[in-house]
Amino acid sequence: MSLGLKIDALFRSNPIPCLPEIKTLLENKRATTSSSDITLGAYLNRFSKSYPNWNSTATWKAGMSHLSEMVEHFGTEKLLSKITSADMGDLLAAINRRRSATTYNRYRAVYSVFFKFAIDPLKLLKDNPVESFKGIKVQQKRVMPLRDNECAALINELHPYAKQVVVLLLNTGLRIGELRKLRWEHVDFDVRRISLGETK
Repeated sequence: MSLGLKIDALFRSNPIPCLPEIKTLLENKRATTSSSDITLGAYLNRFSKSYPNWNSTATWKAGMSHLSEMVEHFGTEKLLSKITSADMGDLLAAINRRRSATTYNRYRAVYSVFFKFAIDPLKLLKDNPVESFKGIKVQQKRVMPLRDNECAALINELHPYAKQVVVLLLNTGLRIGELRKLRWEHVDFDVRRISLGETK
């Protein structure tokens, strides 16, 4: 029952309204909507159950792992509203010291999403303490494909079974994970075609 209906019911039940009961209802309403008393641990639990945008189970697990590290750093009883940009700067600096730039960027992105969800739609925060931190530019490594003579030397050194696997990989561009998921029904020998489902 909504707060208005509860107060209305009190007025109807007693011509002289019971003011202490109405006061209690209003105080309970303020307590449940206040963001100042929600702990980081409680918010993580709420976020993990209600955030709708994880792309896959693997993304969800990675994100929850990153968030668990943040909760471990601050403690479950740290108030969500008391986490400042300076606090997040210390945490991100520690992550940057021990992780690669790519991994750091993933952590920063997960933390940003975590706090954005508290702002909208939950209205638990006004500001995102991660917003001022930018990702680190990652230098892309140039992939150097094997030359023909290197491919031949590799194939000559392999066990006959492994030769077939490597020749298939070299000639199709399949990734190892895609090859492992391959089944006979994905192969059409008549048109010499392999059909993949989900792939990068």
